[in-house]
Amino acid sequence: MHFDDKLNAASRVISVNFELETKRHQFYPFLAYSEVKRRVKKNADGVAFTESKERPIKFSAHKDAAYLEAYASFLSLAYEVELRRRNLSKYVLAYRKGGR
Repeated sequence: MHFDDKLNAASRVISVNFELETKRHQFYPFLAYSEVKRRVKKNADGVAFTESKERPIKFSAHKDAAYLEAYASFLSLAYEVELRRRNLSKYVLAYRKGGR
């Protein structure tokens, strides 16, 4: 979920050469709140009690999400190159998309 307007398809495509990037991306701050869920449970004696669980909810901007998606893609390509260079491509499964 985001707090700003959706980006059109052209704006979602971020073309940044992260190796040569000189201008830092200015992220918007997160908007956040805590969601509290309460539920009733029974203890060992069968006595009912309520239990609360707090869950932090954070919202980002669409532009920040698009930037991070482009950066993740950049890192993924570099990771794949390094795995191939070390002949580990067929052994390492962590942090990779399926079907490799």
